[in-house]
Amino acid sequence: MAIATLIGMMTQRSLQRTRQLAQLEKQGNEALRLFEFQQIEALLIAMKVGQELRRFSGDDGKRPLGKYPAVSPPLALQQILNRIQQSNQLDAEDSFPWLGAEFTAENDSLISVTEDGTAFVSHLENYQQLNLSNPAEAILDFSVSPVRGASTERNRPMIATSTDTGMIRFWNHAGHQITSFQATTKDLNRVQFSPNGQIVAAIEDYKVVSLWDLEGKQLAELIGHEGQVWDVSFSPDGQYIATASPDGTARLWDFQGNQLQVIQISDAIYTVEFSPNSKLIFTGGRGGIDDSSKPNGRLWNLKGEEISVFIGSQGHITDAAFSPDGKQVATVSTGNEVRLWDLTGQPINQFVGHTATVDAVSFSSDGRDLVTVAGDGTVRVWNLEGNQLLTLKGHRSAVKSISFSSNGQFIATTSRDKTTRLWRLDGDLETEMIGHQSLVDDVVFSPDDQSIVTASWDNTARLWDLQGNTLITFSGHSDRITSASFSPDGQAVATGSHNATVRLWDLEGNQLIEIQGHKGWIRTVAFSPDGKLIASGSEDRTARLWDLKGNQVLILEGHQDGVNDVSFSPDGQQILTVSDDSTWRLWDLQGNQLQQVQGHISRIWAGQISPDGERIATGGFDHMARLWDLDGELITEFRGHTALVNDVSFSPDGQLLATASKDETVRIWSVAKNLDDLLYRGCEWLKDYLVTHPELLEELTVCHNKALFTQAEPVLVREGEEIANFIQMPTALVHLRRYLKPLRAGNELSGEGKIVISGS
Repeated sequence: MAIATLIGMMTQRSLQRTRQLAQLEKQGNEALRLFEFQQIEALLIAMKVGQELRRFSGDDGKRPLGKYPAVSPPLALQQILNRIQQSNQLDAEDSFPWLGAEFTAENDSLISVTEDGTAFVSHLENYQQLNLSNPAEAILDFSVSPVRGASTERNRPMIATSTDTGMIRFWNHAGHQITSFQATTKDLNRVQFSPNGQIVAAIEDYKVVSLWDLEGKQLAELIGHEGQVWDVSFSPDGQYIATASPDGTARLWDFQGNQLQVIQISDAIYTVEFSPNSKLIFTGGRGGIDDSSKPNGRLWNLKGEEISVFIGSQGHITDAAFSPDGKQVATVSTGNEVRLWDLTGQPINQFVGHTATVDAVSFSSDGRDLVTVAGDGTVRVWNLEGNQLLTLKGHRSAVKSISFSSNGQFIATTSRDKTTRLWRLDGDLETEMIGHQSLVDDVVFSPDDQSIVTASWDNTARLWDLQGNTLITFSGHSDRITSASFSPDGQAVATGSHNATVRLWDLEGNQLIEIQGHKGWIRTVAFSPDGKLIASGSEDRTARLWDLKGNQVLILEGHQDGVNDVSFSPDGQQILTVSDDSTWRLWDLQGNQLQQVQGHISRIWAGQISPDGERIATGGFDHMARLWDLDGELITEFRGHTALVNDVSFSPDGQLLATASKDETVRIWSVAKNLDDLLYRGCEWLKDYLVTHPELLEELTVCHNKALFTQAEPVLVREGEEIANFIQMPTALVHLRRYLKPLRAGNELSGEGKIVISGS
């Protein structure tokens, strides 16, 4: 009987633990979902769930993240902390202001145009700089065709430009003019494609909107505004056209030029935009420069009935865009403000960073990003949270490779734009290295951080000083060089090439040996920590180890596709390989496979073992980087890139992970080793919020510390006084005591607390 009772109690306890774990898993997933809408609330939930998991596990929060009985709580906390702040920035490198930037309909390109007619077309595959102007004219506006069929070459958009000579010109994706025609006036200050890409609208003589087909035939004129027409917009269903004017009206038209509706207010209207379902119209216009209580945005139905007002932006709203799902509106105003709103007019987020008036805003077609163009000479791409952990932007094409300096102070990046850039960790560009004649595929610092070696598809590798001067050019490979590595003593460089060879060079540029043996092009090379071995990975599905005389020491076979990256553990006893077969594998120096992990849903392109030898980072074609322990347990995912992750690199202390992507960005992420690291980061991020919301400290005991309670003391006293003023002295005492209790229990204030309770 006693045994049966004991078994029953153990079973009951086991069921209870199972239910608790299931609840923790559920709450972790809920926190991630909530983050899309409410950042702080989501982080608070994730912190509480992480704290509960720590308590449930009965440890000190020091175990590896992948070893907890519930997966979603640490994963949610890590992802939320890393996603709290992210953005991209594209720097204009000339003095000409940007006219705007537009995503193509399929979201595979961002097209930006400056007033001098220079277009920057950033494809996911490459970067192009196009000249869309004639010397005798200036471009006043441009528009990107919204459908693929509107171009002369398949799968590429077409660009329409309007000029100060009255010309409307059409260009293909390569910058070649397809056709052009002369409008009826020289004053063409706006051009816009229709949804089907077969009609363009142009604002002429400031007050008239003309509709044209692509051959230059005028289809209709929209005449009726008493003031200048500042904006024109097609409804997505192709049924209507809306125009906006400082004459205080927005007008709805059909394609025959008939006026269907007039929306009238008492102030100027500068922008008009249809919702994706074509049933709503947003108008933005004049507001109070110093009075943000004055409405400057309004939402209407097609009958001209006002649905909601938008209050809060200082200055005038000059551009707006609906999200693709039609649930949000982004606006820009003359106060350098970019804001995101729901359709009731409630602000969701604000995007801070531009230092001059923002001219235009646009959503990406998947609704995940915003692009803004401003007079500060920048085009910026934001996620909807509007903040960043750290994003370096400046390359004008895919970022191919990334490397930390051994002192942790610099990051070097290479790109398809043929340049190498040296950055400080605060995001400032230190040096740009120009000289390669083709894309630069790899970069690595010398062990003493005094030089950099780069590998390029121009069949050369180069040695640079940190000021951007070429010291040595390594010439000899008969095909593109895809990888390079410094020996640990800094006295030699290894390179791998498409011609299936590995070469070893001294720092005078002399070739020491040529290694042959692979049956496919070399994708990666790396020295062992002791400098006695070179590892290479190849398209032939193998990784191989060589001695410094070129003799093959070991062949690692097992991958079902090309090996894209190799990395030695810090002690040199293990080797990581990643492959197009979507797996990463860990090997010993005898060729035994220690671990095989299906790491990504597509090809894995990059991998590295952390400096402490306890974690593995991988990056893949699924746009993500992932962090693993050596047993193959997933620790966390790093989401934010919008294209394949080309490279990953740990900082020397292992606390940061840098990722380089085909989306032309570099992102730097904090890497937590355990749950305590995550909880500490969360407390640091929340500390200002907790000072003003000290009631949350009762639940978030993990954030208790002397400094925080000292800062929160005035808030606690003020709240207690407010309660006492309503002659509720016992309640006021309870209020203050509830916060003193954890301090006294943990001896956090060490007798230095200034809160005094008396009169009980």
